[in-house]
Amino acid sequence: MYRLQTQAPPAVAGALHGDDQREEGLGELFGLLEMLEAAIRDDSMIRICYLLEQLSVAVQEHFAREERQMRRTGFPEVAEHVREHRAFTNEVYRVRLVYLDRSLAPQTVAALKDSLSRHVVESDSRHAAWRARNGRRQEACVMTFMPSPERDAGVAAGSC
Repeated sequence: MYRLQTQAPPAVAGALHGDDQREEGLGELFGLLEMLEAAIRDDSMIRICYLLEQLSVAVQEHFAREERQMRRTGFPEVAEHVREHRAFTNEVYRVRLVYLDRSLAPQTVAALKDSLSRHVVESDSRHAAWRARNGRRQEACVMTFMPSPERDAGVAAGSC
């Protein structure tokens, strides 16, 4: 799997209250979306298929790690947050199916980026603020998307 190091958009990063680990993970998601936009412009079918698969995996891994952290730290809005994660994950899978059936418009990827940005600004920011107020208690989970032989072998690095 290709590991992308990039930064989350400034408005998104600003909503995370200095949560650098989460920002790194979101940077990969936004980076994959940007690469997907470029692949669409280049009309590169193989690259589009590859990036859609990578995006699906990265979204699942990021959300699973984030949900474990929320449960471990006792975040009171975890159930609603998980529902939002499932909705976005379903949106990513719907985009994959649409592409396999037809083609993928740049507006579709832009809508995914907007949806992810909105989720971070409206929902992740509440979790980050809650963690900041509660001293980021029990903070031992490393939520990064750095190269990891353990994660590439199917074991999440830094699991909570």
